[in-house]
Amino acid sequence: MATPTQILLVGFGSEARALAGRLLLLEMRGLLAEDLESAGETAQARGPGVALIHSDAIRDASAVRELAAAARGDGGMVLIASGPRPSDEALRVMRRGGISLALFEPFSDGELRFVLNRALYGEDTTRRETRVPTDLDATVHSATGEKRVTVYNLSAGGAYLETLRPTGEGGNLRVRLPLPGGEVELPARVVGTNVPGNLTRPNLPMGMGVQFQDADADATQAVATYVRERETEYRI
Repeated sequence: MATPTQILLVGFGSEARALAGRLLLLEMRGLLAEDLESAGETAQARGPGVALIHSDAIRDASAVRELAAAARGDGGMVLIASGPRPSDEALRVMRRGGISLALFEPFSDGELRFVLNRALYGEDTTRRETRVPTDLDATVHSATGEKRVTVYNLSAGGAYLETLRPTGEGGNLRVRLPLPGGEVELPARVVGTNVPGNLTRPNLPMGMGVQFQDADADATQAVATYVRERETEYRI
Protein backbone atom coordinates (compact mmCIF):
# COMPACT_ATOMS: atom_id res chain seq x y z
CA MET A 1 0.00 0.00 0.00
CA ALA A 2 1.35 3.43 -0.94
CA THR A 3 2.32 5.79 1.87
CA PRO A 4 -0.25 8.63 2.13
CA THR A 5 0.99 12.07 1.09
CA GLN A 6 1.67 14.17 4.19
CA ILE A 7 0.14 17.64 4.50
CA LEU A 8 1.20 19.90 7.37
CA LEU A 9 -1.77 21.70 9.02
CA VAL A 10 -0.66 24.78 10.94
CA GLY A 11 -2.67 26.80 13.47
CA PHE A 12 -6.11 25.28 12.85
CA GLY A 13 -6.83 24.55 16.53
CA SER A 14 -10.09 22.65 17.03
CA GLU A 15 -10.68 22.67 13.26
CA ALA A 16 -7.51 20.66 12.59
CA ARG A 17 -8.95 17.19 13.18
CA ALA A 18 -11.93 17.86 10.93
CA LEU A 19 -9.59 19.03 8.17
CA ALA A 20 -7.35 16.00 8.74
CA GLY A 21 -10.44 13.81 8.29
CA ARG A 22 -11.17 15.46 4.96
CA LEU A 23 -7.59 14.76 3.89
CA LEU A 24 -8.00 11.07 4.74
CA LEU A 25 -10.84 10.88 2.22
CA LEU A 26 -8.34 12.13 -0.37
CA GLU A 27 -5.82 9.48 0.77
CA MET A 28 -3.62 12.12 2.38
CA ARG A 29 -2.43 12.40 5.98
CA GLY A 30 -2.59 15.59 8.03
CA LEU A 31 0.28 16.46 10.39
CA LEU A 32 -0.93 18.87 13.09
CA ALA A 33 1.08 21.83 14.38
CA GLU A 34 -0.22 24.50 16.77
CA ASP A 35 1.82 27.38 15.34
CA LEU A 36 4.57 28.30 12.88
CA GLU A 37 7.34 27.57 15.39
CA SER A 38 6.25 24.01 16.14
CA ALA A 39 5.45 23.55 12.45
CA GLY A 40 9.13 24.13 11.64
CA GLU A 41 10.13 21.29 13.95
CA THR A 42 7.58 18.97 12.36
CA ALA A 43 8.72 19.96 8.87
CA GLN A 44 12.34 19.16 9.70
CA ALA A 45 11.42 15.83 11.24
CA ARG A 46 8.79 14.62 8.76
CA GLY A 47 9.54 16.47 5.51
CA PRO A 48 6.03 17.17 4.19
CA GLY A 49 5.90 18.78 0.75
CA VAL A 50 2.95 21.07 1.47
CA ALA A 51 1.68 23.09 4.43
CA LEU A 52 -1.80 24.54 4.88
CA ILE A 53 -1.48 27.51 7.24
CA HIS A 54 -4.47 29.10 8.95
CA SER A 55 -4.67 32.78 8.00
CA ASP A 56 -4.88 33.86 11.67
CA ALA A 57 -1.49 32.22 12.34
CA ILE A 58 0.31 34.35 9.72
CA ARG A 59 1.47 37.59 11.31
CA ASP A 60 5.17 37.75 10.46
CA ALA A 61 6.62 37.22 6.96
CA SER A 62 10.00 36.13 8.34
CA ALA A 63 8.37 33.32 10.37
CA VAL A 64 6.66 32.10 7.20
CA ARG A 65 9.95 32.13 5.28
CA GLU A 66 11.62 30.17 8.09
CA LEU A 67 8.94 27.49 7.83
CA ALA A 68 9.41 27.27 4.05
CA ALA A 69 13.14 26.83 4.58
CA ALA A 70 12.70 24.12 7.21
CA ALA A 71 12.10 21.37 4.68
CA ARG A 72 14.55 22.47 1.99
CA GLY A 73 16.69 19.41 2.56
CA ASP A 74 13.77 17.43 1.13
CA GLY A 75 13.23 19.67 -1.87
CA GLY A 76 11.36 22.52 -0.24
CA MET A 77 7.80 22.97 0.89
CA VAL A 78 4.90 24.77 -0.78
CA LEU A 79 2.84 26.95 1.58
CA ILE A 80 -0.91 27.51 1.17
CA ALA A 81 -2.87 30.07 3.18
CA SER A 82 -6.22 28.79 4.40
CA GLY A 83 -8.95 29.64 6.92
CA PRO A 84 -11.00 32.87 6.65
CA ARG A 85 -10.10 35.36 3.92
CA PRO A 86 -7.74 37.91 5.58
CA SER A 87 -7.34 41.65 5.22
CA ASP A 88 -5.33 43.21 2.37
CA GLU A 89 -2.48 43.93 4.80
CA ALA A 90 -2.40 40.29 5.89
CA LEU A 91 -2.31 39.24 2.22
CA ARG A 92 0.75 41.45 1.72
CA VAL A 93 2.45 39.73 4.67
CA MET A 94 1.69 36.36 3.06
CA ARG A 95 3.22 37.45 -0.24
CA ARG A 96 6.35 38.70 1.52
CA GLY A 97 6.57 35.34 3.25
CA GLY A 98 6.52 33.54 -0.09
CA ILE A 99 2.93 32.26 -0.07
CA SER A 100 1.29 32.33 -3.50
CA LEU A 101 -1.58 29.82 -3.17
CA ALA A 102 -4.75 30.22 -1.13
CA LEU A 103 -7.67 28.05 -0.11
CA PHE A 104 -9.96 30.34 1.83
CA GLU A 105 -13.24 29.23 3.40
CA PRO A 106 -15.60 27.87 2.37
CA PHE A 107 -14.08 25.26 0.06
CA SER A 108 -15.25 21.88 -1.21
CA ASP A 109 -13.31 18.62 -1.10
CA GLY A 110 -12.79 18.98 -4.85
CA GLU A 111 -11.24 22.42 -4.43
CA LEU A 112 -9.09 21.05 -1.59
CA ARG A 113 -7.84 18.24 -3.82
CA PHE A 114 -7.18 20.57 -6.77
CA VAL A 115 -5.14 23.14 -4.85
CA LEU A 116 -3.14 20.45 -3.04
CA ASN A 117 -2.42 18.74 -6.36
CA ARG A 118 -1.29 22.08 -7.79
CA ALA A 119 1.07 22.51 -4.83
CA LEU A 120 2.37 18.92 -4.94
CA TYR A 121 2.79 18.50 -8.69
CA GLY A 122 2.90 22.04 -10.07
CA GLU A 123 0.96 23.44 -13.01
CA ASP A 124 0.75 21.49 -16.26
CA THR A 125 2.74 23.79 -18.53
CA THR A 126 1.70 21.79 -21.61
CA ARG A 127 -1.84 23.16 -21.34
CA ARG A 128 -2.62 26.33 -23.27
CA GLU A 129 -5.53 27.28 -21.03
CA THR A 130 -5.53 28.02 -17.30
CA ARG A 131 -7.55 25.52 -15.26
CA VAL A 132 -9.27 26.35 -12.00
CA PRO A 133 -11.09 24.29 -9.37
CA THR A 134 -14.85 24.63 -9.22
CA ASP A 135 -17.79 23.58 -7.09
CA LEU A 136 -20.16 23.49 -10.08
CA ASP A 137 -22.69 20.70 -10.64
CA ALA A 138 -23.28 20.22 -14.35
CA THR A 139 -25.40 18.08 -16.66
CA VAL A 140 -23.97 15.95 -19.46
CA HIS A 141 -26.01 14.83 -22.47
CA SER A 142 -24.68 11.91 -24.54
CA ALA A 143 -26.04 9.18 -26.81
CA THR A 144 -26.88 7.10 -23.73
CA GLY A 145 -28.89 9.82 -22.00
CA GLU A 146 -28.41 12.49 -19.35
CA LYS A 147 -26.38 12.42 -16.14
CA ARG A 148 -25.28 14.78 -13.42
CA VAL A 149 -21.55 15.39 -12.88
CA THR A 150 -19.35 17.55 -10.67
CA VAL A 151 -16.93 19.87 -12.48
CA TYR A 152 -13.61 19.18 -10.74
CA ASN A 153 -11.73 21.71 -12.86
CA LEU A 154 -12.50 23.96 -15.78
CA SER A 155 -10.78 25.96 -18.50
CA ALA A 156 -11.98 27.76 -21.59
CA GLY A 157 -10.86 24.73 -23.59
CA GLY A 158 -12.11 21.83 -21.50
CA ALA A 159 -12.87 20.33 -18.12
CA TYR A 160 -12.42 17.36 -15.85
CA LEU A 161 -15.82 15.97 -14.85
CA GLU A 162 -16.13 13.88 -11.70
CA THR A 163 -18.52 10.95 -12.21
CA LEU A 164 -18.65 7.23 -11.46
CA ARG A 165 -20.08 6.64 -14.96
CA PRO A 166 -17.80 8.38 -17.46
CA THR A 167 -18.47 8.26 -21.18
CA GLY A 168 -15.85 6.23 -23.07
CA GLU A 169 -12.81 7.93 -24.55
CA GLY A 170 -13.61 9.48 -27.94
CA GLY A 171 -17.29 9.85 -27.10
CA ASN A 172 -19.16 13.03 -27.97
CA LEU A 173 -21.40 14.83 -25.51
CA ARG A 174 -22.78 18.21 -24.52
CA VAL A 175 -21.96 19.81 -21.18
CA ARG A 176 -24.45 22.21 -19.61
CA LEU A 177 -22.70 24.50 -17.11
CA PRO A 178 -24.57 26.67 -14.57
CA LEU A 179 -22.25 29.69 -14.52
CA PRO A 180 -22.96 32.72 -12.30
CA GLY A 181 -23.85 34.81 -15.36
CA GLY A 182 -26.24 32.21 -16.74
CA GLU A 183 -26.27 28.65 -18.03
CA VAL A 184 -24.17 27.74 -21.07
CA GLU A 185 -23.98 24.55 -23.12
CA LEU A 186 -20.82 23.37 -24.87
CA PRO A 187 -20.22 20.41 -27.20
CA ALA A 188 -17.29 18.27 -26.06
CA ARG A 189 -15.28 15.13 -26.74
CA VAL A 190 -13.95 12.74 -24.08
CA VAL A 191 -10.14 12.70 -24.20
CA GLY A 192 -9.45 10.47 -21.19
CA THR A 193 -11.11 8.55 -18.37
CA ASN A 194 -10.18 7.64 -14.81
CA VAL A 195 -12.08 4.54 -13.69
CA PRO A 196 -11.56 1.60 -11.28
CA GLY A 197 -9.06 -0.80 -12.81
CA ASN A 198 -7.66 1.91 -15.06
CA LEU A 199 -6.63 4.77 -12.78
CA THR A 200 -4.44 6.70 -15.20
CA ARG A 201 -4.35 9.61 -12.72
CA PRO A 202 -4.56 8.20 -9.16
CA ASN A 203 -4.46 11.73 -7.68
CA LEU A 204 -7.71 12.63 -9.48
CA PRO A 205 -11.27 11.57 -8.64
CA MET A 206 -13.11 9.05 -10.84
CA GLY A 207 -14.32 10.74 -13.99
CA MET A 208 -13.35 11.95 -17.45
CA GLY A 209 -11.45 14.73 -19.13
CA VAL A 210 -13.28 16.49 -21.93
CA GLN A 211 -12.22 18.96 -24.59
CA PHE A 212 -14.74 21.50 -25.81
CA GLN A 213 -15.39 21.28 -29.55
CA ASP A 214 -16.59 24.17 -31.76
CA ALA A 215 -18.34 25.87 -28.86
CA ASP A 216 -20.37 29.01 -29.39
CA ALA A 217 -18.20 32.14 -29.00
CA ASP A 218 -20.46 33.58 -26.30
CA ALA A 219 -20.33 30.34 -24.29
CA THR A 220 -16.54 30.16 -24.60
CA GLN A 221 -16.23 33.78 -23.48
CA ALA A 222 -18.51 33.14 -20.50
CA VAL A 223 -16.33 30.21 -19.39
CA ALA A 224 -13.13 32.24 -19.88
CA THR A 225 -14.54 35.07 -17.75
CA TYR A 226 -15.51 32.64 -15.01
CA VAL A 227 -12.03 31.08 -15.05
CA ARG A 228 -10.29 34.49 -14.77
CA GLU A 229 -12.46 35.50 -11.83
CA ARG A 230 -12.11 32.10 -10.18
CA GLU A 231 -8.32 32.09 -10.44
CA THR A 232 -8.07 35.16 -8.21
CA GLU A 233 -9.72 33.17 -5.40
CA TYR A 234 -6.78 30.81 -4.93
CA ARG A 235 -3.91 33.10 -5.91
CA ILE A 236 -2.29 35.53 -3.48
